[in-house]
Amino acid sequence: MGISIDRSLRLRDRGISMWNTLDSQARIYGLSHEVILQETDKIRNAIAIAPHWVKSYVDGYAMALRNAWYHQHLIWCHVAPDGTRYTAHKNRPVWAEDSDPLYKAGRGGEIAVWKHAHFWPNGKAFVEPKAFK
Repeated sequence: MGISIDRSLRLRDRGISMWNTLDSQARIYGLSHEVILQETDKIRNAIAIAPHWVKSYVDGYAMALRNAWYHQHLIWCHVAPDGTRYTAHKNRPVWAEDSDPLYKAGRGGEIAVWKHAHFWPNGKAFVEPKAFK
């Protein structure tokens, strides 16, 4: 016999609460992808004995939060060799194509030295910038 519905609902609520805490910390402190993965494992371990429907509910909630990060909080940037970040994010300065260093680099310049990554608005990298291949 499985666990009671009351226990299942408490586990669901605990998982949601843990995700809300992680969401808040991620946006305030600019947590890296690695830290978020570690915290995700802790959340999954906390609800490990829950029925499948509880785990699915919490996973769906987490997916909605992560989607919100990408749509509302994380900023896609190109990083020049000197560390300058360029982005076309709607809330950030936009450059004209003819003055865009990345555009010029792609027209015969060495693009392999450029990197790209998602950044939090506070400037911390979500993942370490990777070079274009």
